[in-house]
Amino acid sequence: MKVDLRSFPFSCRGSYMVLSETERNWNGLNNEEGLYLRTVHSSAMNPFVVRFQIGAQREGIPCRAEIQEAALVLSLGIRGKL
Repeated sequence: MKVDLRSFPFSCRGSYMVLSETERNWNGLNNEEGLYLRTVHSSAMNPFVVRFQIGAQREGIPCRAEIQEAALVLSLGIRGKL
C-alpha cells in the first residue's frame, strides 16, 4: 500500500514532527514546493524545520519519499535512491 505524503504525512506515534510533501506557498507561508520535516505543534510560528534536497540551494535536486507499510524510501526523482 503506497501512501501519498501530500494528504497523509509520515510520523511516529506521539511525535510533533512529520515528513510531508508540501505545495509552493503552503498555507501562505511562502515556501518552495518539496519534501519537508515540519512540526505540527500549534505554537510554532513557522512549521518548517528542514527541506530535503541534494546540492546547492538554487540548483538543488528535490527529494521525493515513498512509503510502503513500515518502510520510508527517499529518492532523487532522477535515478536511484538515497
